[in-house]
Formats: sequence, C-alpha cells, structure tokens
Amino acid sequence: SFFIKILLTVLAVVMIPFGVGKMLETTKASADDLTVYVSSTGNDEAVGTADAPYQTLEKALSIVEDGATIVLKDTVAINGWNGHDKTITITGGALDASGMADIFINDNVTFTNMTWKVDNNAEIYANCNTVVMGKNVAISGSNVYLYGGSDEGSTIDCTDLTVLSGTYGYIFGGSHGVSGNTATINRDTNLTIGGTTSASYVFGGANGSSDIFGTSYLRVTGGTFEGAYGGNQGTNAGNDVDMEITG
Repeated sequence: SFFIKILLTVLAVVMIPFGVGKMLETTKASADDLTVYVSSTGNDEAVGTADAPYQTLEKALSIVEDGATIVLKDTVAINGWNGHDKTITITGGALDASGMADIFINDNVTFTNMTWKVDNNAEIYANCNTVVMGKNVAISGSNVYLYGGSDEGSTIDCTDLTVLSGTYGYIFGGSHGVSGNTATINRDTNLTIGGTTSASYVFGGANGSSDIFGTSYLRVTGGTFEGAYGGNQGTNAGNDVDMEITG
C-alpha cells in the first residue's frame, strides 16, 4: 500500500510537466491575440499565425482582440466589411476592393504600409468610424473620393478622419448626399490632412445635399492639393467651420 502511494506520486510528478508542455505547445500554435495574419492562400480554419494565416479579412476581424494588428501577407480581396466595434491596425500587402463602387470601413482602423486596390472614381467611406490613412498608404485607382462620413440618405453621429498618405481626387470630412436624399451628421466633422497626402481638393464638410448639426473642423499640417476648403461642396449644410493650416 505504501509502495503504491509512492508510485502514484512519482507518476503524477512526471505527468504534470508533460501536460504543461502539451498545453504550451497548443497555445504557441495559435495566433497571438494582438497580431493575426491574412493571406489569399490562407485558410479561415487555420489559426491566423504567419505560417498558418487566415484567408479573409472578415475572419481576422471577427477573431482579433480590440487594439490588435492584422498583417496582410499579400493581396487580400474584400467584397464588404461587417462592423465588429473594434479598434485595429491593418498593415502590409494590399486590400483589393476592385469592382466595388462604394467601400465602407466599419471599424476604427489605422492603415499603414499597405495598398488599397480600388477602381477609378471609387468612393471610400469611414462611415462615422475613426479612420487613419497612416504612413505609406497607396491608392491604386485615380480620382478616388474619401469621406469621413457615409453616403446618401444616411444619418450618423460625427466623423473623425485623418489622412497622412495616398493620392485622392477629393477628400471630405463629412458625408455624400444627393438631391432628394440628404445625408445627415448630428454633430461635428473632423478631418486632418498631413504627411505626403496628395489630393485635388479637400473639404472639411460634406459633398452634395447634407445637413451638419455641428462644426466642420479641418486641420492641414502637410500634403499637396489644388484647393482646401473648410466648408462643403455643392450644398449649404448650415454648419459652422473651423479651419487651420499649419503646414
């Protein structure tokens, strides 16, 4: 009886490190909660590591923790963007939104060191999210429209768009409305332009038929463009304007 107890104790001591080792091995094989990888040749049933990346941005968005980074290993196609109420960074590779006339970014995102592959005249909407086009972001299409707000008929709270790189046709802090289908923003629009950004025209406010029940803030710290306007294009949105150029 005493011998059996000793034997069981020895076995337990030997088995515990083995169990811990297997547990650590499993954890190591899974993606870091704060960095996941996506590749066009990946698999959404994988674990999101550099060696076993996901295939779609949607899968990565659904898995990552708030504050995480999604690394694009190559060109990843998207055909939409479901909101996940997260704040993330997307870097590397490219997002291919070819064939999409309107592209909605439905999370708070900082883009860096990556390319947007979009059609000529495409419209990209931050859709009331905090969006930063950070350093070394390239836009493949020409005459691309970038909005801090949303599209026609929409009602959103406010906007917060920062653009530090990329080449665009027009950049608006507000939304895009059309006659008979007004776009509404209930509070302020916030647009910051700087870095190496290049655009034909920049507007702190909206494009087309819009209501802004707040102030349009435009801050310019750098970049090149033909014209910068604190207000709106083609509409009287009834809002105040606060514009500052320091670079």
